[in-house]
Amino acid sequence: MTAGTTTRYYCPLECGWHYDQEQPRPGEGPTEPLAQRPDESFQDLVTRLAGDTGRAHMQKVDDALRQHLDTHTLLQAVTKAAEFRDERNHARAEKSDLMQLIDDLRDPDPCWYDHHGYCQAHGWTEADPRCPDARAAELFANHTTEQ
Repeated sequence: MTAGTTTRYYCPLECGWHYDQEQPRPGEGPTEPLAQRPDESFQDLVTRLAGDTGRAHMQKVDDALRQHLDTHTLLQAVTKAAEFRDERNHARAEKSDLMQLIDDLRDPDPCWYDHHGYCQAHGWTEADPRCPDARAAELFANHTTEQ
């Protein structure tokens, strides 16, 4: 999460710990001198410095997170992973139920629009958002191609 010039990183085990890291500044943490090499274009110099700065920034965050994660036990990590899996499975079941409900409520007849863009087939008198049946048909078309 970024707020201003600081990014806050949270413990993935949701214990409440966080690490605030200021945004990297150009030239911070370079591994090589800031001088441009003879065979290096200005664009390549900028790219190299940005990469070095980003790597140094992420290394600080990685070090802080690894140090913190050492305070957790394996049981805590496994328990949190099981909670995440249960939440994911619950969300998938809810999605499946909602998709079934939408399928039960939608009209299989295609939309037909008048000169105002209103769907006359389903009595939808708005151009934006479009007819719910058209949106449901798109949702199911995308859903079947994803599976």
